[in-house]
Amino acid sequence: MLSVALISLAGCGGSGGASAPGLSNPTQVTQPANQPATQPANPAASTAPALPPVVAALSVTPAPGAGSAANFTEIVNGQPWPTSFRPYCVNATKNPAAPCPLNNALPDSGATLASGSSQIISAMSSAGDLEFGFFRGEDSGAFPVYIAKLTDPVVTVTCTQYCQSSSVSINIPSQARPFAAICPGDCQMAVIEPNGTEYGLYGQRPAYNGGSTLSVIGLAWANITGTGVDPNGMSLTSPGRGGGDVANGLMMATMSEPTVAEISSGTILHAININIPCESGQVFPGSNAEDCASNFGYTGPPAGSRFQLVLTNSQINGTASNSIGYVAANAAPWEKAILIAMHNYGAYASVTCGRACGDRVNIYMENGTQYTAFGGTWPVSTFNWSSSGNNGSVGSVPTNWRPGGINWATALQIVSPCYALEQC
Repeated sequence: MLSVALISLAGCGGSGGASAPGLSNPTQVTQPANQPATQPANPAASTAPALPPVVAALSVTPAPGAGSAANFTEIVNGQPWPTSFRPYCVNATKNPAAPCPLNNALPDSGATLASGSSQIISAMSSAGDLEFGFFRGEDSGAFPVYIAKLTDPVVTVTCTQYCQSSSVSINIPSQARPFAAICPGDCQMAVIEPNGTEYGLYGQRPAYNGGSTLSVIGLAWANITGTGVDPNGMSLTSPGRGGGDVANGLMMATMSEPTVAEISSGTILHAININIPCESGQVFPGSNAEDCASNFGYTGPPAGSRFQLVLTNSQINGTASNSIGYVAANAAPWEKAILIAMHNYGAYASVTCGRACGDRVNIYMENGTQYTAFGGTWPVSTFNWSSSGNNGSVGSVPTNWRPGGINWATALQIVSPCYALEQC
C-alpha cells in the first residue's frame, strides 16, 4: 500500500484538518488561515455539491504560456489532457493567504534551503535511496482521473472510515474504472464534476463497475481551480497510513504528474511529485508517512519536502558548463523537459512506498486505465523512452534513471517550505 505524504484536499477523518502540520524546518513559516470545506451529506443529485467558499476567491490566472485549471471542461475521457489545462491555481504574484504550491516557480539560484538539506541528500544516497525511476506498468503509480457530465449516472457514494462526508451523490461516467492493480486494496480513482469539484474515491468495496451506488473507505474533495493542498493537514490516528491520506494526497500527486503530452512538448510548467522510500517528520504541505529512522535507520526528508535540481536551464540544455558531471549531449529532449521542471518548480516528496515500488525514487506517470476504460491508447505505451544514457525503449520507461549520467547526490537540494507557502 502506498503511504501518502501530501494532502491535496480538505481533511477527512480524525480531526478533520483542525490543526496545521508541524514544521520541522528552521525557517519558521506561518500556515495560511484555515480554509474550511463544508458540504451537505446528500447534495442534490442533479448537480455537483456547492464549493467551499475559499475556492471562489482563488486566482486561476495562468502563468505566461501556461494553461488554466478553468479549462478542465476541455478534458475528454480516454484522450490525453489538453495542453490548455493546468490543474490548480496559479498566482500572478505571491499570495501567502492562498498559495499555489504546485504552480509557483523556484529561484534560479540562491534558494533558501531546508534545514539539513545536504545531510538528508547524503543519507539517502548512502542508503541507496536516491535511485530514480518511474512507476512502471499500466496501473502503476498514479490512478485514473475522469471528467463527469450532468448526463452521467448519479451515484450515491457512502464512506465508512476516512470521510469528509459520510455520503455524497455525484455524477460518475459508467465506463470509469479504478486503479485496478490494487483492487481490492487501495482501489482508487478520481472524478471531476461538471462544476469543477474533484473527488478522491479511495478503497472501493467493491470496485466501481457502473451502477448507482459505491462504497469507499476514503472520500475527499476540493476544487480543480483551488490550491490542490489542504493547508491544515490531517490528524489521523496513524498519520500517513490511512485511507484518508491516500484519498487526499494521491490526487494531488496524480494531477501534477508530467504527462506524455507535456514531456513531448518539452514544457512542464508545474512541480512534479515523486515517491520516496520514507520520510522523517513533515513540512507544509506534507502529512507524515513511513518513518525513515524506524524503518531504514537514518533521518530522511520531511513529508512535503520540495527537491530542486541544482542545474540551471542553460546547463541542462548544454549551453553552459556544470561541475557535477552531467553531459547534456547524452540526455534526450524528453529527459531535459523533466529536469527543467525539477529545477524551475521542483519535485515534492508526495508518497512513500518503502523499497517495494521499483526504483527507490519514482516519478508518477499517467495511469493506463484512465485511457483504456474509454477505448483510448495509453500514451506511455507508445512513447520512446530511450536515450544514450538509460535503458528505456518504446513503451518501457527506464530503470535507475540517470539522464546525462547525472549524479543525483550532487544534483539535488531541498528548498525551504516558505516557497510552497509563497512567503519567500
